[in-house]
Amino acid sequence: MFRCFAHDSSGEAWINSRRRVNSAVERQQIERVKSFNGKNYYDDRLFILHLCLGTFEVEGDVVTTTIYHENPPPDAKWCLVTYRNCDNYSAFNVLHFETKEDAVIYMESVEPTTPLVSNGGQSSGLSRESYLKWKTDAGVQSYDYRRSYQAGGTNAREFIVQTREQFLVSEQRTNNACVNSIHRFATIPPPNNLLSPPQPTTHRKSTS
Repeated sequence: MFRCFAHDSSGEAWINSRRRVNSAVERQQIERVKSFNGKNYYDDRLFILHLCLGTFEVEGDVVTTTIYHENPPPDAKWCLVTYRNCDNYSAFNVLHFETKEDAVIYMESVEPTTPLVSNGGQSSGLSRESYLKWKTDAGVQSYDYRRSYQAGGTNAREFIVQTREQFLVSEQRTNNACVNSIHRFATIPPPNNLLSPPQPTTHRKSTS
């Protein structure tokens, strides 16, 4: 006679399956790591884009953008942040948009220009469709702010500080993109690559 104890197997089997999944994911993440100019990047991309909600405040010659990963305020606007795709995701640039549609159109125009480690730090040179297929085939991940925060915190936010000059240059770029948005991203002149926006002077992350 054989006895089956469901309570022994089901819970342990689920835990073991999750462990196998997590270890497999970790192995894949490690395998994707690329080294370039002395830095390790999470995958082949030197930069990664993230669409989010934020607010900005001007004080003298300084503009501070607050990115909200949780509970954005009612007056928050759409932002597109360029992060370095390496440890702690340091912000490289932030752009502000009046509508989500404008932000998405702009993102779709510039994302294929992302510099790649495998291409010597130069743009991929792919079309939008080819770049999306490449991302799927390569299994690369989207920006995950939780990698930069300790567990247990709430109301995760980021503060990106720019000079007024840097902010105005970024605003001019987004305004030009929005003027051309009625023709979709095909007519928006993208930069040569994501290195062209000005860098923020300070970037820090916080939780409550």
